[in-house]
This record gives sequence, structure tokens and C-alpha cells, in this order.
Amino acid sequence: MKSLKKTIKQMDDDQRPREKLHHQGKQSLTDKELVAILINTGYKGVTALDMAEELLHEYGHNLHELSKIEYQKLAHRKGFGPAKASRLIAALELSNRREMAVIKTKPSVKNSKDAYLLLKPRLNYLRHEEFWVLMLNRKNKVLRSQKISEGGWANVLVDARKVFKLALDYYAHQLIIAHNHPSDEIDPSRADMQLTEKLVKLGEMLNIPIIDHIIVGNRSYYSFADEGRI
Repeated sequence: MKSLKKTIKQMDDDQRPREKLHHQGKQSLTDKELVAILINTGYKGVTALDMAEELLHEYGHNLHELSKIEYQKLAHRKGFGPAKASRLIAALELSNRREMAVIKTKPSVKNSKDAYLLLKPRLNYLRHEEFWVLMLNRKNKVLRSQKISEGGWANVLVDARKVFKLALDYYAHQLIIAHNHPSDEIDPSRADMQLTEKLVKLGEMLNIPIIDHIIVGNRSYYSFADEGRI
């Protein structure tokens, strides 16, 4: 029996992603429709919308989780291949970089949430730990954000000399240090607490105080300052 399922070309204009984008604007599209536009074409019996729905379902309809997908895995997925995989991964990375671009405007960091929102786009997309520093001036404006080091799934080594050399190079008045926990467990480990204590003491000696240490999880964060540990 012949399938009664419609292809995208057989759909009404208000149901076809590209036409919907043209006539109703980008805000009218669902995540599935946006992903389908990037996928562009399906394969026998399966539309680009079907492929988008299957992919999003696999990642819990969570674009943040989808952004972690590796090129090789996507390229070998049925119906994708190098071209489609490249388009989708490039689009997800552009979105990530767009969020990070706000740091270049030298925003003001007034509290732990401000710091978290600046660091989140970079740190919660990773499957390994990274250690970053936000260098601030006297008015809490971000002078520069800098990755210091990266490690494995559950640890990262930090060279304190590199942290404070950068601070001196950029004439930072104060610092916020940060790292991520890919496991999404945001409570600090013993090593996290020891590292924080060490860096805070060095900052006091150099008159470059560390005003917070942010641990970034996939959905939330931990602030040493908010918890009274700095």
C-alpha cells in the first residue's frame, strides 16, 4: 500500500519551514523547523522534518545538549553525511559564539549570576573541565576573559603563576575564577576548595583579590562568594 504521508513539498505553505520563515518570520518557527531547514533534505520515506524530530527527541529537545554532538557521530547518522553534519554543527557553534561575543562589550559584573551568564556559553558545552579567569577593573567591568587550562572529565590543573601573570599584564584590579563540572554536580570538591584557598591567599599578597569562584554546571552554578567561602 502506498504511504499517505506527505513530503515537505506536498505540505501547505504555512506548514513548510522555509515558506513559513519567509512569510511569518523566524520567530514563528519551532526548533524542529529550524533544524529541518539546516538539514535541508531527507531520504527515502523520511523528510527533513522527520530527521529533525528524531534528532531533537534523542537529545531531549534540548538545544544545549544537542550542541555537544560530535561531528563524526552526526556525519555517520543515517541521512546526514559530511555536508549536513557540517551545516548543523556550524550553526550550533555560531549560536555559542554569539553568546560569548557579549564579553567583548566589557559588561559589568555585579554579582555571581552576571559572571555565570558570561561564562555559561563557553563552559557548559564541554565534556571536559576548563579553568577560566574573568579580569575586572575597579568598576567591575570585564577587561578580558581567558582560559587558563583544560583537563579531563573530573579534574583540571591550574598554574597559579599564569593566573596572576595575566592579571598583571591586563592591569586587572580583581578576578573571578571559574571552572566547569561536566558531571553537572556543582558542589565543590576538596580539590576545588584547596585551589580556591591557595589562589585567594596569593591574590591577597599581590593586592589582586579574587572576589568569587564560579563552578558551572549544565543547568546551574555554585558561587563561593554567595556561600561565604570567599
